[in-house]
Amino acid sequence: AATPSVAMNILPPAVLQFTQRFPGVQLDIRDMDSVAITNELTRGRADIGIGTLPEIAGLRRTELFSDPFGVVCRKDHPLARDWDQLRWRDMQDYVMIANGLSHMITDPDFEPILAKSHLMVPSVVSLLGLVREGVGISVLPRLAALHAPDEIAFLPLRDAAARRHVHIVSQPHARQMPAARAFAELMTGLVRDGALASTL
Repeated sequence: AATPSVAMNILPPAVLQFTQRFPGVQLDIRDMDSVAITNELTRGRADIGIGTLPEIAGLRRTELFSDPFGVVCRKDHPLARDWDQLRWRDMQDYVMIANGLSHMITDPDFEPILAKSHLMVPSVVSLLGLVREGVGISVLPRLAALHAPDEIAFLPLRDAAARRHVHIVSQPHARQMPAARAFAELMTGLVRDGALASTL
């Protein structure tokens, strides 16, 4: 179980290597938000979860990578003109569309902007559709905006240190099924060796 941005951008090279190495193993990939992944793991319906996941009692959690948050808006939006100087306070006068990761940003300058939001959209696909239509702006990790429609810009923030941390969570090594252990080791190895650096 993986978040959509991980399933689209991080998993493909790992899946390619895994299926070449273990052609007889059945691999079932489901993309969902981090809350759903946590539920699947705690109920034993997923061997491995990859996303922004909490510590879960009895399961092993390893950080894979982190990526910075930035503003997503239409390329013709006023904020896109001065993106290299963009600060939280520049967003105050615009409609903010909250999403499932908004609560991770603890910067005090972002809190009043989020508090004013009257729109909450957990799905990144739906969120980007609203941004493209000009309904408002939002804040996403860079990887989640990597394949945004052409009309949408991802704007790094000058004064923000907020990052999303992505973990791989699974059974402890000794209790994993061999196939699940092999896939988890492959994923962590690809990140450790820098094989996914161009994506990240």
